[in-house]
Amino acid sequence: SASCLVTLARLLAWLSPRGDAVAAVPPVELTLPAPAAGWQAVPVESLSYWPEYRGFRAEARAAYRQDDGSAPVGVYVAWFAGQDEQHEMVGWGNSLVLAESGERVLMTNQFVARTPGEVRELKMIAQGKRLALWQWYRIGEHVLAKDNPAKLRIGLTRLAGQPDASAVIVLTTPDAELEPEAANIRLAAFWQAHGAALTQTLAKLDARMAGAGQ
Repeated sequence: SASCLVTLARLLAWLSPRGDAVAAVPPVELTLPAPAAGWQAVPVESLSYWPEYRGFRAEARAAYRQDDGSAPVGVYVAWFAGQDEQHEMVGWGNSLVLAESGERVLMTNQFVARTPGEVRELKMIAQGKRLALWQWYRIGEHVLAKDNPAKLRIGLTRLAGQPDASAVIVLTTPDAELEPEAANIRLAAFWQAHGAALTQTLAKLDARMAGAGQ
């Protein structure tokens, strides 16, 4: 049950190492992929919303647009490692909607199978503009959308003596009320063109963390 998962996740977090893991985190730089063929980079100001995560070890954001001039796609990635109370990916204060500034209204929130795997799919209004978002966690080779299973996976990774390197990925694009699936098609096209390169980048960061722990 959900309550059992929460209890187990908390137990695993309590058992997991803290201070030593933090000290072992090497300096890292996160660079998002260059635009693929048929895409171009655009200013990040093209999007009215960006997530506001805390405690990450590396963070990056970029905006892309297809050459046909369609609406932009924003990609935000925050990478976490050596997680403790100040550097926790799934924890209080890390939310897509609760922000310190700007008007943000959540309209829909559901879990759906999309191109990367299961994602949290949201429709929201930010600064008066409609947006569609996909959000998910990458923990090793696992793609997870829900918070409690993600915390459980991180706890199991720690108990196995492995680094807890993980990432949250958010894709966003303007949403047209009269064409509700157009935004999802655009996000899927972006991930089809850039997903492999981004996954490889995160895998390299994870491997660097694993090497630092040896």
